[in-house]
Amino acid sequence: MPKSVLLSNAIQSVLDNLDPVIASLRKRPDYDEPQIAIVATLTDFKQCLLNLQLSNPLSIESLRQSLDFANKTVLPLFLGLITANTALMKMGQLNLKRTIPPEMARTQNDLVERLQSSVQIYVARSSSVLDSKDSSEPDDAQTETPFDAPRDEREMLFSCWIDTISNITA
Repeated sequence: MPKSVLLSNAIQSVLDNLDPVIASLRKRPDYDEPQIAIVATLTDFKQCLLNLQLSNPLSIESLRQSLDFANKTVLPLFLGLITANTALMKMGQLNLKRTIPPEMARTQNDLVERLQSSVQIYVARSSSVLDSKDSSEPDDAQTETPFDAPRDEREMLFSCWIDTISNITA
């Protein structure tokens, strides 16, 4: 499968997983500054991916920017959110610092972990595309090493080898 198709699938997976996380953040009873900032960041990331998805041909600079944004902003954001939700789940029932029910925190963590996984796949596929562009190799090219014998010579050697095996088994 060409790298561009794999990248498109990764982008679509992230986009599919973004909306449920944004919706779950907005439904929190404690929806305030920290969650508003997270939603704004995720919305910016979504717009970045939508722009990238619709660019034709693929904009390498936009891909680099979205990869940088994912690595430096989005993925660390998930870690903080998962950690905070886990702490909320461990709080006692009467703890006044618990701002959402444990079930809501658990459900949100499941959604965030799914999104985190799809963003990690997106990062890996984006890096792969950028690496191939940086080395100026065409996508999915099958290149021969300088140590390979020419193709016709390999075919001749293979034919000789098959003939030799045929004579041994006959």
